[in-house]
Amino acid sequence: MKALSSLLFLLLLVPQSKTNAQVKPDSVLESKILRLILNLAEVKRANAYVVKHSHNKRHLYDLIYERPKKKGDDYWVKVCTDDRYMLVTNFNFFVNSKTLAIRYMDVVAGDDLPLEVLRKNKKRHKVLEYN
Repeated sequence: MKALSSLLFLLLLVPQSKTNAQVKPDSVLESKILRLILNLAEVKRANAYVVKHSHNKRHLYDLIYERPKKKGDDYWVKVCTDDRYMLVTNFNFFVNSKTLAIRYMDVVAGDDLPLEVLRKNKKRHKVLEYN
């Protein structure tokens, strides 16, 4: 009985998420989007940095955090590190479901930029620099 009440307490203590985040893609398009994000030079560099400094214990993972509400809208893709207890977001990207154009969410400035603009303006966005 004590174990059951402890389990019930823990279940009530853990916040329930209402997000539709998924690790596995539901379609060919989603698989293509996830491959596209993982193949970005910035993500590859960041993954190499995380692997090196964690002595191969941690890696970057990508996931579809939010699907488009209607056709033509954007997928919200997160690139995260598994920190054993939770996923820590390293990057937020928006990918257009029709054109596959990628935008980077700058959480500091509170805006999102096309990837090309971000790459030209690296001084402003040191977050993409992993050495």
